[in-house]
Amino acid sequence: MQIANQTIDFRLPELHPKQLDIALSTAKHKRVCAGRRGGKSKLCCSIASLRALAEREPIWWCAPTFRNTKAAWLELTALARQLGKLVKIYKDDFLIEYPRTKGPNDSAGFVQVVSTAEPDNMRSIGLGGLIYDEAAYGAERAYTEVLQPALLDYADSWDMLITTPNGFNWFYREFKKGQDGVEDYAAFHWTTYDNPFLPGGKKAIDALKHKMTEKAFRQEILAEFVADALSVFRNVAACVHQDALTGPIPGHTYVMGLDWGRKHDYTAVSIWDVEDRREVVLDRFNQVGFGIQRGRVKALAEHWNVSQILAEENGIGMANVEQLQADGLPVTPYKMSWQSKKQLVEALALALEREEVGIVGEQVSEHAKTAIEEMLAYQEIVNPQTGVIRYSAPEGGHDDTVIARMLGYHLIGDAIGEPFILDW
Repeated sequence: MQIANQTIDFRLPELHPKQLDIALSTAKHKRVCAGRRGGKSKLCCSIASLRALAEREPIWWCAPTFRNTKAAWLELTALARQLGKLVKIYKDDFLIEYPRTKGPNDSAGFVQVVSTAEPDNMRSIGLGGLIYDEAAYGAERAYTEVLQPALLDYADSWDMLITTPNGFNWFYREFKKGQDGVEDYAAFHWTTYDNPFLPGGKKAIDALKHKMTEKAFRQEILAEFVADALSVFRNVAACVHQDALTGPIPGHTYVMGLDWGRKHDYTAVSIWDVEDRREVVLDRFNQVGFGIQRGRVKALAEHWNVSQILAEENGIGMANVEQLQADGLPVTPYKMSWQSKKQLVEALALALEREEVGIVGEQVSEHAKTAIEEMLAYQEIVNPQTGVIRYSAPEGGHDDTVIARMLGYHLIGDAIGEPFILDW
């Protein structure tokens, strides 16, 4: 390629067959649904960089949060640095400006990394190309109201939505346009198994079957659109036990999950036997002062010789946590975000699905029936505007025992792992 009377060598990574299909497609609107670590993001870094350089296009690389863009920014800058001083990298603006390929009066192409978290701050720009990474987890409004209109300034503009699926949300509808042959649209699908460049190969991917729920594996690895209506917790009845204990078994370790009730909620306590991997105590109460509630928690912890207590951190919870800590109890607050809750939910769901844990039945706890009903009613809700999955009780319901159980199980120490981040 000639730039400023120089011949430069601009090398892009090798593509696997699935990536190559996309690179060769002439569709203006490409919809890519692929498994984690499948190579979709790495491909798009190459496409964005090459078009910004060769076609002098203004391009945005978008993702739901800046955290999702970190790996892409590293890849984009690594490609750009092949050009040395001919390229300008503005770290504060996450902007890479490529050199003019003809003369000083030609416009320069660029790639800029942008978060769609605040769509209204993204207006007033014209784009030649657009990549929306993790689109299924981003806001539909950001795409339809802000990003699509930004492409109107260029007759040959293009866009790519790339993601793992997230239920049958707005990205699914976009993907279907490609499948249904809508003009200028193309849909592409592949699984994590289709990426031949992963060091561990099929064996490493197969190992994930033992670390993920069936639903998560189908969605994250096989890139399947999984129905939102699937229950969050399945196989609950098979995990119920009726072995009532009056106290701790010598040599066993006991941990506690604790969810403090708000105005109309219950405070819930779930105590687990680490060695037997089963719940031994479930209690819930409300309509009493927090002083009395702390007293009940303290009495249970002392009776069962609890070694760790994990309590949800919230407005009323922290004051109670601090008081229990002052009383000498081994309490740790847990900050509940949608990401951290997702990790808790998937860990307990996996254990129940495989019958690896036991939860108390009605002969052990008077609250067992209510607690099982709360688990069965627990919902996975996909926000239609943002695509974010959230877990909660149905409107008007309670999830106090669910939260307490998840926190208690988390202390056993085999949580499902860190949430996935942007993949290649």
